[in-house]
Amino acid sequence: MNQLNQQKTAKCPSCGKKILNEAIECEHCGKRFTEKTSGQQTADIETVPQVRPWARFLARMFDLALAGVVFVPIAPSVLYGRETLLGMLIVFAWVFIEAALLSTWGTTPGKWLFRITLRDSAGRVLTGSNALKRSFSVWLRGLGIGFPFASIVTLSIAYLNSSEDGGTSWDRDGDYVVSYEEVSTPRYVLTGFLFTAFSVLIVLGHTVEEPQIVTAERKQVQPGLQKAIPDIPEDVDLFTADDWFKKGLGCLEAQNYEEAVSACTKAIELNPQFPKAYLCRGKSHEILGNDQEAIDDFTRAIDLEPEDAEACADRGTAYNRLGDYQEAIDDFTRAIDLEPEGAEAYADRGTAYCSLGNYQEAMKDFSKAIELEPEYQKAYVNRGLAYYELGDDQHAVDDFNRAIELKPRGAVAYHGRGDAYRRLGDCKEAMKDFSKAIELDPRLAEAYVNRGLAHDELSNYQEAIEDFNKAIDLEPEYEVAYQGRGKAYISLSNYQKATKTLKNGVGLKPQGQDTTAYPTRRWAYGRLHNYQQAMKDYTKAIELNPQAAGYYYNRGEACRELGNYQQAITDYTKAIELGSENAYTYHNRGNAYYRLGNDKDAIEDFNKAIDLEPEDAVTYGDRGNAYYRSGEFQEAINDFNKMIELEPQYAVAYHGRGDAYVMLGDYQEAINDFNEAINLDSLNAAAYYGRGWAYEKLGDHQKGIRDCKVSARFGDKRAQRFLRENELDW
Repeated sequence: MNQLNQQKTAKCPSCGKKILNEAIECEHCGKRFTEKTSGQQTADIETVPQVRPWARFLARMFDLALAGVVFVPIAPSVLYGRETLLGMLIVFAWVFIEAALLSTWGTTPGKWLFRITLRDSAGRVLTGSNALKRSFSVWLRGLGIGFPFASIVTLSIAYLNSSEDGGTSWDRDGDYVVSYEEVSTPRYVLTGFLFTAFSVLIVLGHTVEEPQIVTAERKQVQPGLQKAIPDIPEDVDLFTADDWFKKGLGCLEAQNYEEAVSACTKAIELNPQFPKAYLCRGKSHEILGNDQEAIDDFTRAIDLEPEDAEACADRGTAYNRLGDYQEAIDDFTRAIDLEPEGAEAYADRGTAYCSLGNYQEAMKDFSKAIELEPEYQKAYVNRGLAYYELGDDQHAVDDFNRAIELKPRGAVAYHGRGDAYRRLGDCKEAMKDFSKAIELDPRLAEAYVNRGLAHDELSNYQEAIEDFNKAIDLEPEYEVAYQGRGKAYISLSNYQKATKTLKNGVGLKPQGQDTTAYPTRRWAYGRLHNYQQAMKDYTKAIELNPQAAGYYYNRGEACRELGNYQQAITDYTKAIELGSENAYTYHNRGNAYYRLGNDKDAIEDFNKAIDLEPEDAVTYGDRGNAYYRSGEFQEAINDFNKMIELEPQYAVAYHGRGDAYVMLGDYQEAINDFNEAINLDSLNAAAYYGRGWAYEKLGDHQKGIRDCKVSARFGDKRAQRFLRENELDW
């Protein structure tokens, strides 16, 4: 029955490969022999002692190590720190893998290295059921189901059994034949190298890769704490501070943060001078959102180990999250001084600089991080955002492109590139990127808002409203989403909904931050002619941001519509002081001066507006009116000439010039201009009145009365008064 003792091998006469001396069929080529291989093959026989328990043991340990390399990295985090349970599961999984290998090739990687093969008594490869039955026997009787103490007992029994006759209980039960060949020195060297490599890979399999983050967010465990956790006592009463720390670190890496805090606290109670325990607890607090507690722990860790760059960087991250950006910058700078080659500290300091609006310094830090780590995706994303804030959209696109190459499923990079494309005027490409960002992160409310704005720019107002609705569903206090939806409703002329939407969006941001819901709502109120409410909204916006020139300008507009010209002038002047020195502000302040009868100041403002925008026809017309009222009729004619040159279809320009010609006594030129004004605007009551007056001056009373009656019918008060005084009907 037992075929192991003193088995010999021979060469197959047909294929030349080695076979068992007693085989009746070649397992390689299938040739059958009329008698067992012997006789003339004796010269080829290689005799090898068959009692080799250590070869079998090492081969099996190699196979299990290989299984560990495969399974440890993909093991659930709940198994981290539970090496015994993990090992037992790997041993059990190997039962099925080994059976598959034995029933296919008759060997396993470990057996192949030690030149061991397994066959049935007829020299054939085991069937699947036999291989599985044998592997289960090995699992139970040879490895003790992988339980450490049981394994020692079962392996010892198997060793003694093999030492007596070269057999094991599972081989005898199945009548299996185990054969060996001489193992060369290179194979021993290869085996040693692979064992070492497997050990390293298994240890590395425990580490947790830190995900890419774009801003100062909660971090995973840093390299300084990512170490394999050795077994610690089962009895917690025997735990030392180091044991509690190891437990806390294991919980941290297993993402059981509250347990990590508890374990590290016990470690600190036993050893208040334990910097790594403070660091571990601080990291756990930070991930739980307890930023102040995290800062306290990081501070204590730094006090105990002032040269710990990791603790400095972690405290900087916590300060960043609390909005203490200068404190964060100081800590990141300290971390950089301690470890100048740490790319992450540069990237995080750059994020803090961005939060302070110091994009130039941020750019330097992101560039340094990229120099240190050329494939640092987070740094490319953040540098792209800095370029965008500086208005350099093309360089922003370039950085986002690189970030997407490095991490094709990074939603923030697509979103940032979409923003840059939209500002470059390529709304279609922007739409694609915003849609991709939403696909990758369906809860990214900002992507919906920006896609909505792109829809709005493409006049797809209904689609824009749908995106703004989705953003509001995700973040009910997202003020910009209300603003965008309100503007879209305005574009659809749905002013009631626009007003309601914008009213809901007011006050969502904390006081002190800029808000644009008030100004946008003003436009809706303007369309509804509710300038009083619009003025109130701008007043509220100014309270929130008293340095926003645009709010003063727009409140001035509302005041002008309400006839409050002095307040309008005050607001326009404040807007100019704050930097709104553009043609529109001077032009509209000039109009307010004109309405108050202050032609001199009005003309000065119109002059400044023309200097800034020399092609604005309307400003020439308004200055012409101011010159006319000031009695400077030729100056008025010159301005109306320029207005007609720029905009030949403006009826008011011909009408204004006609009035000036009347005052200069050039009645025929005046009539010609009034004719052109009426041709362009047949309902221009003032033009009919002016032409009637010119006809009267030329003595053509009939035409004068006719034009005066037409003007009166169109509502001109001067014409109506003249006809009443002369007892004429119209």
